[in-house]
Amino acid sequence: MIHENGENYASIYSYRGREYCVSIWLGKCGTFEELDDYLSTVYIDEENLDDEGLEKFFDGLGLFLESNKNRPCEEELRNCFYDFYNQFEYDFGLAFDGDFREANVLEAFSDDIYTLLNMFSSYGTFIENVAASVGNPLPQAYNAAVILYDFKYDGRIKSIAHENVKLDFIGSFNYRSEGEYQNLTQREFERAYRAKMDDDIYFMNDFCSVWDGKAGIKDIPYFIKLFSSTTDTCEQDEFVAAVLSSIVKKDIKEATNSIVQNLGTLPEDELRECMFYIVMMLLYDNKDNMQNLAIALLSADDRVKNEMTKQVSRLGMTINNERGKIISEEFLSVYRNLKNENQES
Repeated sequence: MIHENGENYASIYSYRGREYCVSIWLGKCGTFEELDDYLSTVYIDEENLDDEGLEKFFDGLGLFLESNKNRPCEEELRNCFYDFYNQFEYDFGLAFDGDFREANVLEAFSDDIYTLLNMFSSYGTFIENVAASVGNPLPQAYNAAVILYDFKYDGRIKSIAHENVKLDFIGSFNYRSEGEYQNLTQREFERAYRAKMDDDIYFMNDFCSVWDGKAGIKDIPYFIKLFSSTTDTCEQDEFVAAVLSSIVKKDIKEATNSIVQNLGTLPEDELRECMFYIVMMLLYDNKDNMQNLAIALLSADDRVKNEMTKQVSRLGMTINNERGKIISEEFLSVYRNLKNENQES
């Protein structure tokens, strides 16, 4: 086992509780099970072991290294590991909460930082900071990653290498809090668009989960383009609709108008496939939005007008309830009246 380390160490607990910060390791390993075993805490049945027996037990594991005996955190770690131990904690001289840890192992090696990290929670809130810091592509390829959330490791120990697991610490990075979200970057959208074209339902789920409740009016054109007509299931479009719905709740009038106008950018098949979700979101779930929707539709692309009025007219039949039929009739009446008034003026 190899350690690359610095001279001074903080307390093993001093890295925790750092809100909106992630610490990231990239690595190489055979399987996820091997990585998970390395990261997991093992509890010892010390019932039949006295202090001497425990010392021999740990010696047998080869956990405590002679080369580490002079590091300031060594005694602290050894005192902690009385009835349990964690190899990752010992190697890097830290203590972490397992609820704030995520790890992943890919089937193939990659030197693309976006590929390595895109399955992690809140990926979109820190990936640009990471890419700007470490560069892309990376100097070498990896197939594994570990992230500790709300954790700011100082990087005094850079790398470890065991027979089945090798990890390199690449840094601690800020991620955006709920109140600090900015609009989608072009890079984030391009990555999501590639996932859409590849029918990558898992990435789309994670991506939309990050932005649900946090995206704003200016993000609507991006999310409209993430509707798909080729996905095998409707889940992907449901994820996108959920994000748009969260924007509508913030400013129903402006969001409604922006959504309707941007629907005109979609090709015919995608427009047709997404219209059910649009009508449900803007009309069925928001009955008081009829006037806003009708006004926005008056200035919309003709294709959008035709597809939306067709979907609305089928609403009662599609969702098979009386409320849908009533809403459908009321909206079409409001829309026709506004259209006639507009023509007369």
